[in-house]
Amino acid sequence: MFKYQEVSLQIRQQIEEGIYKKGDRLPSIREMIQQYHCNKDTILKALHLLKEESLIYPVEKSGYYVLKNRVPVRNTTKIGLPNPMQFPIEDFRKCLNESVMASYEGASSQKESIRGDRELIEAMVPLLESYGVYAKEGQLSITTGTQQALYILLQLIGTGGLLLEQPTYSRMNQLVKELGIPYQMIEREQMQDTISLEKLEQIFQSGTIRYFYTISRFHNPLGMSYPDSIKKKIVELAEKYQVYIIEDDYMADYERGTATPLHYFDTNERVIYVKSFSSILFSAFKMGIVVLPNAFIKEFEKRKQLLDFDSNLLMQKTLALFIQNGLFEKHRQKMVAHYHEKSQQFRQLLELSEIEKTHLHGTQLLLERSQLSLLKEKLNLEITIDTLEDAYIEEITPEIFSLDVYALSMKHMQELIHLLEERGEVDE
Repeated sequence: MFKYQEVSLQIRQQIEEGIYKKGDRLPSIREMIQQYHCNKDTILKALHLLKEESLIYPVEKSGYYVLKNRVPVRNTTKIGLPNPMQFPIEDFRKCLNESVMASYEGASSQKESIRGDRELIEAMVPLLESYGVYAKEGQLSITTGTQQALYILLQLIGTGGLLLEQPTYSRMNQLVKELGIPYQMIEREQMQDTISLEKLEQIFQSGTIRYFYTISRFHNPLGMSYPDSIKKKIVELAEKYQVYIIEDDYMADYERGTATPLHYFDTNERVIYVKSFSSILFSAFKMGIVVLPNAFIKEFEKRKQLLDFDSNLLMQKTLALFIQNGLFEKHRQKMVAHYHEKSQQFRQLLELSEIEKTHLHGTQLLLERSQLSLLKEKLNLEITIDTLEDAYIEEITPEIFSLDVYALSMKHMQELIHLLEERGEVDE
């Protein structure tokens, strides 16, 4: 992390914690130079970041003032919810305005493909490559979020049978039950980044399922990712037994390093890749991308046309401009840096503590159920405890629960650590 980012983070935390309240004047640039032991350029860069987040505003010949206190956001999606204060709303608004003007001028009057806006499809090809997904434009289809894509894919299953990881994305469980899809279950290891390959092969070999739904990276709700060795083996088994994999890669934007999706290892078109953008942009942004094997394209487009021909064409054109102008990548880098910074901060606090029986995957903290009652009673932070019941398609009482520390300030992280240490003392 650069020095200006450290300074920006410290000031941001002071605003979050109410040390600087709405309308308060920040210290002068000269005072901050002395306080943070850096030069003027560093301070100006830090202030620019805070201004972009709409946390502060400048007054000519007076200084910088706090626009609003940023309250940690209640995380209702359990994992990976972006803080709306970090979204570059002005940049996005400019792209939206340009799309609206183009529609008035007739530039958007041409007949659009069922697959989606042509410019967005073109922009998606290099973007998907940055995720490790290599596909041709003809294989791509824009949908109204992940749920629409999964709904259409489940209709294509028919009587083929579906294998579900458990736990998994709660809405996938709901869709499977509501549509009456025949399914089997396989346990996703809750404390390790793996799955029983032996059991997976047995189920594939039985011939009773045709599709396998999995979240290979940043699993929802566990937060963990398969290592590449496991991904390769899963794809090999799918090819061997002619099973299609539905890979939900909703958090692909937060990947850092060389980790790849299952689709990267697929050379025989056995992986159907699904990705949404709400986790990197904002939760109300319902748009997704599906990468289809050639055998599925015609039937998928036919069913999509019946549901939703153009999947909000105006927003498609806006996203295309946002990507083409480099604004998406700029925002993504900022969000990824913040996500991994939060993860590192909490991991360091865990390592310095005496807490046992916890597992941190990204910003997702897994705890044993015995710790649940104390946290529900004493936890007074803007954070959602996920007891994971909805992550199972059948009614069970999970042995673990999870919470996401992404929205917590350093102060609140320390409070949570202290509470968990108290719980450990009680257990002893």
